[in-house]
Amino acid sequence: MLDSITKLTSLGQSHWTDNIQRKLLENGELKAMIQHGDIQK
Repeated sequence: MLDSITKLTSLGQSHWTDNIQRKLLENGELKAMIQHGDIQK
């Protein structure tokens, strides 16, 4: 997934995650998504 995000960024496009919920912060899933490269901070 990181390659896809990198390609989008190089084309001037931003990746948007619009389903962030409090539970993602509380259970550590958001942190894991960042560490796996699924999303960038």
